[in-house]
Formats: sequence, structure tokens, C-alpha cells
Amino acid sequence: MASPDPWRDDDVVLVRYDHELMRWLLGYARPYWRSLVGCIVLLLALTGLQLAQPAIIAHAIDSVMAPALKAPLGTRAAFAAQLTPLVTLYMAMILGNSVISYGQALWLRVTGQKIIARLRQDVFDHVQTLSLSFYDRNPVGRLVTRATNDVEALNEMYTSVLVDLFRDLFIIVGALGFMLALDWRTALVGVGFMPVVAVTSYIFRRYSRATWRAMRAKLARINATLAETFSGMRIIQIFGREQRSAAEFRAINSDYYATARRLINIFAVFTPTLALMTTLALALVVLIGGNLVLQGAMTFGVFYAFQAYLRRLFDPINGLAEKYNILQSALASAERLSQLMATPVEIVDPVVPSPAVAALLAASTGHAMRADAHPNGGASGAADGSVVPRYVAPRAGRPGVPAVAFDDVHFHYKEGEPVLRGVSFEVQPGERVAFVGHTGAGKSTIMGLVPRFYDVQGGAVRVHGTDVRAWPQADLRAHVGSVMQDVFLFAGDVAENISLGHPDIDRAAVVRAAEIVGADAFIRRLPGGYDEPVVERGMTLSAGQRQLISFARAMAFDPEILILDEATASIDSETEEALQHAMHVVSRGRTTIIVAHRLSTVQDVDRIHVMHKGRIVEVGRHADLLAAGGLYRRLWELQFEASRG
Repeated sequence: MASPDPWRDDDVVLVRYDHELMRWLLGYARPYWRSLVGCIVLLLALTGLQLAQPAIIAHAIDSVMAPALKAPLGTRAAFAAQLTPLVTLYMAMILGNSVISYGQALWLRVTGQKIIARLRQDVFDHVQTLSLSFYDRNPVGRLVTRATNDVEALNEMYTSVLVDLFRDLFIIVGALGFMLALDWRTALVGVGFMPVVAVTSYIFRRYSRATWRAMRAKLARINATLAETFSGMRIIQIFGREQRSAAEFRAINSDYYATARRLINIFAVFTPTLALMTTLALALVVLIGGNLVLQGAMTFGVFYAFQAYLRRLFDPINGLAEKYNILQSALASAERLSQLMATPVEIVDPVVPSPAVAALLAASTGHAMRADAHPNGGASGAADGSVVPRYVAPRAGRPGVPAVAFDDVHFHYKEGEPVLRGVSFEVQPGERVAFVGHTGAGKSTIMGLVPRFYDVQGGAVRVHGTDVRAWPQADLRAHVGSVMQDVFLFAGDVAENISLGHPDIDRAAVVRAAEIVGADAFIRRLPGGYDEPVVERGMTLSAGQRQLISFARAMAFDPEILILDEATASIDSETEEALQHAMHVVSRGRTTIIVAHRLSTVQDVDRIHVMHKGRIVEVGRHADLLAAGGLYRRLWELQFEASRG
């Protein structure tokens, strides 16, 4: 069940220290350390080429150009000859810098994409392992933001910050080294500004990180609101809620805008502050170095080199604004992604399946042919009369042991709000039983506990006599199939939505399943037949058609235990009649558990359980329950009066 405030958990974030986040991020980079080291080596070569260029120009000024200016005009040609190799070397350095930059950037970008692809896959794989209760608490848009925006923010960090920090370090150390070697007095100007830069960066980091964290939370809220609004557009337009929806989104959008403005204001202060420091440092170098040149204590070439190295020293510092922008955005995203990846898997498989489960699985009939699966009572065949193999889920069970049993089950979605209160019942193999009752009585919850979508807080749910917590989830769910009232169809075609891409369910099995439930006729009338494209959630199909496809899907997987949760609620009377006939055929030898809203659909089941406020209050066949005059009879009379009216 969703929390009353679905955004509360997203806004309150576990703040982790930067070194913890960096350790987590570097864990994803570790498998690609050779590529990253190679990029760093190329950066070291680039730094050497960049730092050597001012030295060459300074040498050309002091050793060639300055003496040439003092020499007679007729002798200056000799100095020009000395200048040519220096210019050639300088151009070669620029060319080498360009080539190495291209190779390094390409290598780094490809490596970054590999890291991000692995991270994105890990996020997707982990989220798939989380229980349905996690999805009850988290809007889809929030999870989409984690897997897209947040992951992409880390891509920029890996490719624009992580390796570039080494380049900046190399340039800062190299530039300071050259400046100290040329004139230590002037070099102190650059060194003197470092503490001021450090303090400014620290202050900026504190404010920008908090703002980035808030922006990520608000962006997740925008995405979740968009996903919900677009999915429910039919309802919004039917009930004329466009203005209300626009007003709600305007408030969320304005909140995000205000946070973005706050971040812009922070950068508006930080960036000019760094630029001011650069300008002041250059002005001091001109003042001090200019006086030294006028006094003859420094050559003009050295003076030029000092300015060049000072600019190279402050270029990485001026780039701190952009890098901090990327880094703080990435750390805010890493904070949320690491929190998501640390979400524990609530429904876990047993380390070793119980001996009873192992025996059941070993005794399963695997892909055996079931003659009673065909609507005419026999196995279907190919055109030449041969039997067509088809996928059949493994069969398990022990004589005299219930297929499904609830033993004093207590369950709640939220603490203090019980949904099931000591529910107990047994369903024997091959039985067809139903659960009926008012909305909120706990019927659908029972259906979610059989395949272990949730774990109970008290009692036990058993399949073939073994607690579902002792089953591997994949094996348990291979025996249990569900048809829900809210049908979900994937983008693809009709056949893919029936087989779900299972390699053992071929086209013949798909067609056979559709024939069993009566879906084949309408599918063949579609322009593309079984290859007809299905748009998002199958909105071009009617509710009844979508429901029939979901029945065909369940039949194609041929589960041993079939759960029908309000499965006929969206079916018209004509379709329901055909479906009821098919259900009688396919339920032979199959344990079937039905949650029904229409009591007319469960009159002939083996047993009906009437639920009220989380308890089973009546059990019996249709006629016996009517004769008892209890809650079931009142439900029947209410529906009979409603249908007659």
C-alpha cells in the first residue's frame, strides 16, 4: 500500500560522506582501471606538452628575439634562422597536443559509457529483485528518474571530472614548479591565492550540494507526476480535471524552478569570485614582474612565461565552478542511487531449498504433454496429424497434501492496519474455489500471498505442504499463474504478449492458448493478426480483448495453480459466457482460485469462501450458502436487485 505522503521518503535522504560515495563510485570504475590509467598517462603527456609551450616562447624571446633587436639590421637574418626550429617545435607540440587530446577524449568517453552501462544494468537488475511492497511505496516516475537522470549525471562525472582532476593536478603542480624555477618571489603571488580559493570552494560546496540534493528530489516528483498524469489522461479529460491537474503541476514546477534559481544564484556568486581572484593575481604579477623587468632583474621572456603559467595555474581553478557543478550533481545522484542499491531485498530465496521442495521439483513432469489442455479434450496436432509439442509448466504435488493451504495467516501492508486476521483454509489439487466479499475484505491480498509477492507477518502459506518461504521464487511462480483485473500489456505484438518471449512457447502454443480462451477469433480479425502491434498498455484494444489476451497468456504458461483475481470484471456478458466454457475445460486437473465480484461466475465452484474484514466468515457451495441466509445471501440479493434494476 502506498504511504499517505509518497514523497516523504524521497525528500528525506540518508546523507553520506563524500569519501563513502566516491568509494562506491570508484567501485564501478575499478574493472576499467587499465583504461583509466591509460587516459591519465595521456593526460600526463598532454600536460607536459602544454607546460613546455610557454618555456619555448620565453626562450625564443630572450635568446633570439631580444638579442636580434639589439643587433644591427644587417645581422638579424641569422637570428631568424635560429627562430625557425623553435617555431617548428612549437607547432609540433600543438599538433601532438591535438592528436593526443582526440585519442584521450575518445578513450575516456567510451570507458565512461561502459561504466554507466554497467551501473544502469545493476540498477535495473536490483530493482527487479525488490518486492511489490517497494513499488507500493515508490512512484514509478521516481524510479525512472533514478535510472535515467541520476545515472546520466554520473556519466558526466566519470568523463568530465574524475580523470580531468588528474590533468588539473598535473597542470597546477607543473605550473607552480616552472614559476618557482623562474622566480620564486613572483611565484608566491599564485601560491598566496590558494587558501582563498580553498575557502571559497568549501563554502560553495556546502550550499551547492544541498541545493542539488533538493533539485534531484523535485525532479523525481515532476517525473512521477508526469507519468501518473499521462497514464490517467482518459480519466482527467472525462471528469474535466485539466485545470486542476495544470494547477497541481504548476505548483510542482514552480517549486523546482525556485530551487534551480537558488542554484543559479550560488553559481552567480562563485564563478565571478574565482574570476576576480584570477584578475587580481594577474594584476599583481604585472605589477611585481613589470618592476623587476624595469629594474633588469627579470627578462621579458621570463615575464611572459610567468603570465602564461599563472593563467594555466588559474584555468583549472576557474574551471572549478563547472567541475563543482558536475561533481555536486553527481554526488547528489550517487547519494540516491547508492541508497536505492542498498534497499534490501525483502523477499529472498532460501539458501538451500527444503528437502520437500527439492523432492517436489525432482518429481515434476517437466514438459510432458497434457491431453486435457485442448478445448476438445485431446492434444492438438499439426496439419499432418502429428502431435505439436508445447510448453507445459512442471507439475508437482504429493497425494493427500493440499495444493494451497493458509494456516492462521496474519498480514498487514502498514503496521497497525491488519488486512488478514487469522485466515485458514485448504485447497486440494484440482479443486476450484472462490473468495467473495465486500471491497477491502482481503480477497486480493490472499491472491498475492500464494506466489509470495509479500511475506506474511504471522502464520504460514503453504504450496504442496511446504511453506512458500522454503521455495525458490522462480520455481514457486512457475507453478502459479495469475490473471488480474488490471491487465498489463507490453509494447510489441499480440503473440509476444501471450508468450512473453518464453523460448519454449512457440507460435503453435500461442495460437492454441488463444483458442482455449476464445481469443483466437478476435485476434485473427485484427489487421496484423497475431503480429498486430500492441501500443502502450494495449490501449487500442477493448478491455475485454485485453482480458482475453491475459487469459491466453496464463494458458500458454499452463500453470498448475491458476489465480483469477476479478478476472471477468471487465468482460461483457457474451465474452463471459465463452470464457466460462473455456475455463471449465482448462481447469481440468488444475487447482483454480478465484476472486469474484460477479457471484454468478462462481456458482459451480467446489467451494466458496466468504470474507469480511480480513476473516473467512462462511464456507460452502453456492446453494448451501444461499440457504444459510448469511452474508453470502445478502451479497447475492444485492447483486440480483442491482442487475434486475
